[in-house]
Amino acid sequence: MPDEKAAIEKALLEKLRVDGKKIKDIETKTWGQSNCEEWKKERKFRFTASNFGLISARKRNHDTFVNSLLHPKPFSSRYTNHGIKYELVALEQYQKYVHSIHRPVNVLKSGLMVSLDAPYLAASPDGKVIDNSELKHRQRNRRRRGRLRTAAEWV
Repeated sequence: MPDEKAAIEKALLEKLRVDGKKIKDIETKTWGQSNCEEWKKERKFRFTASNFGLISARKRNHDTFVNSLLHPKPFSSRYTNHGIKYELVALEQYQKYVHSIHRPVNVLKSGLMVSLDAPYLAASPDGKVIDNSELKHRQRNRRRRGRLRTAAEWV
């Protein structure tokens, strides 16, 4: 029996293995999150923030525990419904606020983010924050280096 379990574990870990391209592919295909079948499929065999409470509180009934992870019951409350309803508004307001304090960012949709080093771990953030000030700084330095290089060619 232990050899059989080890083989099953190894096969599961192999199935969950990801590279950078696959991580990006999963993240893009799962932007709809809970409304997306791909999101549900990719989360099924991974530990997420949403199911970590079950994992940390687990005591003895392993069959029930595994069944609750593999076949989760749909969950809804007025709080989660409110969060889903106003998620885009909140992201837009966050982006406006950060712009108002002179920190130019873009907030983009996000799907399931899978860990490269531990592909059995994943999370579904509400959005991705792209800091444009760092990008602008890099572009400005690249332009300066280009000008210096061009000037040096004339000497």
